[in-house]
Amino acid sequence: MRRAAPIQVQPAEPGPPPRRCSACVAVFITFVILSGLLFVLVLSAALFGGQKYYVAIDTASGLDPATDLPWPVLTPEFNLTLRVTSWSVVGAACLDPAMDVAVAYRGLALARASPPPRVCARGWGRTEQVPVVASSGNGVRLPGFALHGLEADAWGGAVAFDVALTMPPKGSDNRHQLWCRAVPVGDDGGLGIPCNANSDMPAATTIQMEASPADHWSPRHRRRCGCHGVNWCRVVSTAIVLLFVGLAVGGLFYLIAVSTRDLVYSASIDAVSGLDLDHPTLDPVFNLTVRLSSQNQVTNYPNCIWPGTTVEVTYRGVQLAIGSVEQLCVGARETKEQHVVAWGAGVRLPGSALDALAADARRGAEAFDVAVKIPTVIHSGYHSYDPRHVHLGTLVSCMSRRVGDDPVAALRTPCHASSTDIAASYPNKGRTQPGGAS
Repeated sequence: MRRAAPIQVQPAEPGPPPRRCSACVAVFITFVILSGLLFVLVLSAALFGGQKYYVAIDTASGLDPATDLPWPVLTPEFNLTLRVTSWSVVGAACLDPAMDVAVAYRGLALARASPPPRVCARGWGRTEQVPVVASSGNGVRLPGFALHGLEADAWGGAVAFDVALTMPPKGSDNRHQLWCRAVPVGDDGGLGIPCNANSDMPAATTIQMEASPADHWSPRHRRRCGCHGVNWCRVVSTAIVLLFVGLAVGGLFYLIAVSTRDLVYSASIDAVSGLDLDHPTLDPVFNLTVRLSSQNQVTNYPNCIWPGTTVEVTYRGVQLAIGSVEQLCVGARETKEQHVVAWGAGVRLPGSALDALAADARRGAEAFDVAVKIPTVIHSGYHSYDPRHVHLGTLVSCMSRRVGDDPVAALRTPCHASSTDIAASYPNKGRTQPGGAS
């Protein structure tokens, strides 16, 4: 066997506490992404905020409980105020002449309005409104339950009606309907409550009535503004928002993934001497290479083998040699190696272990276990809110390392690492090392 002279390694002083530069960069990148997302949300709301519609019933006639409701056919007439408000910086929100306006009671249509004049509100928060008249044409019949309910509400002074706004279609898209629910007569408070889409409301065409003039217009004559049917403005803005959300979430997960991968430890036995099995005691010396690799793309602090780390070589559970490892730190995507000498003096092996080692040596198949013990480190001043930061120790176990194996292949074989509380140790140099059996 090749003999290697012992190398004296002085214990290294504890290094500085971990740096947090990479953590600051990760936080800054996350902040920029979230700020950009917030800006896109605000910009989308400002540019493509859409429009809101409001309805007030100013007056109603033909529904007097004493003179009109006793008759089987009703001819109600409603004076309405339609209001549109733009919540977009660009474009315009309009009342379209092709819009169908129907007044209903309990989902049953009572009257339809004549086409409103075309008016448009342009600019953020701008409002336009027009008066329209809704009538029943040749009259309308209500079923008994609705007629009795309307009569009771009218005598109680609490009658309210629903107003349906049906927007004209765009191309092959279906008509879009908004409901202004429970609008009282003579109360302009309805102009402060926007109409909204409500799938629970029945269609306001249960009672057959004369068709609105707008229904007889051809699609090419139905002028419109805004985005009814499929709202492409909102589709585009939603797609942009989802894209930025995806990028932000993906970037955050990427930062977490690339900064939390485990370190890779490996070791090789380059040479050994002092294993004269004809003597009752052994004075072995092992030349080792310890490698530390980081797979992280970014790192919050340097990953280190701290001062006070020891390397132990054992055979079948019996310690043969021990040595010190100097401080070794790697950054993101970095690999470093250190040559270490572990030695022992006056080591006695039990009979069974000695016979097994002799048999392995005759076959040229002797293999040893290497353990790297990285101590627990307490850093001071790492956090402003916590003056003591504990970095738990690591036990690295490299099993069955053969002497003289290809160091490239051996160092590519990772060792098993586990976290545990380990006290720092500085082996005595120049004196008998603890190990072996007495």
